[in-house]
Amino acid sequence: TYLEHFSITPIPGASSTNTVTFTSQSGIASDVIVYYAAAGASDNYVVLLNGADYVRIQNLTLASNSVPNSANAIVIYFAGGVDGVRIEGNTIIGTITTGGGAAQTLVYGPASLYTSRIVNGNIFNDGSWAVSLSGYNTALLSSGTQVNNNTFTNQGYGYVFLENQSAARVNGNSGTGPDADRGAELQYCDAGLQVQKNKFSVSTGYGIYLYFCDGGTGLPTPRGNVSNNMIHVGGGGGAYGITLYYCTYQDVFFNSINITSSSVASGLGLYATGTTTSVNVINNVFANPGGGYAIYVDANAAAGINTLDYNDLYTIGNFIGYWSGTSYPMLSDLQAASGKDANSISVYPAFTSTTDLHSVSPWLDEAGTTVSPAIATDFDGGARSAPHDIGADAFVPALSSTTP
Repeated sequence: TYLEHFSITPIPGASSTNTVTFTSQSGIASDVIVYYAAAGASDNYVVLLNGADYVRIQNLTLASNSVPNSANAIVIYFAGGVDGVRIEGNTIIGTITTGGGAAQTLVYGPASLYTSRIVNGNIFNDGSWAVSLSGYNTALLSSGTQVNNNTFTNQGYGYVFLENQSAARVNGNSGTGPDADRGAELQYCDAGLQVQKNKFSVSTGYGIYLYFCDGGTGLPTPRGNVSNNMIHVGGGGGAYGITLYYCTYQDVFFNSINITSSSVASGLGLYATGTTTSVNVINNVFANPGGGYAIYVDANAAAGINTLDYNDLYTIGNFIGYWSGTSYPMLSDLQAASGKDANSISVYPAFTSTTDLHSVSPWLDEAGTTVSPAIATDFDGGARSAPHDIGADAFVPALSSTTP
């Protein structure tokens, strides 16, 4: 165990083909522990990448202030336009907090212009946010940002925050904890954004939140794609499974959403609001056993929904959906008013548990349709055969009825 912190400045000769790696000799993260409790804002880091490009930080345990609610507890800090960095295979531990302060974030990069920051296969415990990375501004987007295959536990506010990015990827992560308010919040993340195969459970707030995200038109720039995610949002207040806020050119395919918040007015499986263009929502389960809406689409967003179909819209509440200013109690009412969801169904999805959204419901089996671009595999990586199952999981249905 090392009771210290360290700053890495630009390394002469470092390049994309000549990288510099900091790792444990054994390759086991628990064999090397670096712990540091910051005295204030000026030394608030365990590892500071101060303009250092092409650095690899691998297979270490890095821990900041262990005193609960410490004001300064950043673990890895990116200062300036740090390019070509990989954070992989580490255990990263912060202060226990229920807040969302930037100074308590585990991996933190404030606004800068950079390329290629990859955060992959780490274990994140505590802190406010696990990962927060921002590009320079909405006109100068950073590129090559990937947050993949990480495990997030007990964050005080959220798992992933990305801002001002081009073609970012947030794939294959899992997150759980009693205080989290955000799964993935993505602001001004444009072009071929990917949010795929994540399993997020948050205590309230937003599962996946896209804010002013503009995908490409398909050729040559890919559309945004949100697919094969399992999202649970609980609590007693606002609970939003997938939110599209002023978003364009996005595909929302094969997701499983479970809203257990008791809020009837603001528990929403899908929430689409603001001026929207060319959004497709196909083959998803939007389940609301908390009694709120399966989908909620305001008038501005409704005008920009291209395809909304082959979904399972389920609620135990009085209204299955809200469309362009009016709440509708029955699927048939929603279909007639919106001209959408002609092939959608409203059935109990029979999830394995509140947070494990695998299903064997015979009513979801082969009830979907083909999509473009094709989604070849499901949440678990299993092949999707046609006709497709609805939801994140492709499965063999149970023979017995699963009606509650």
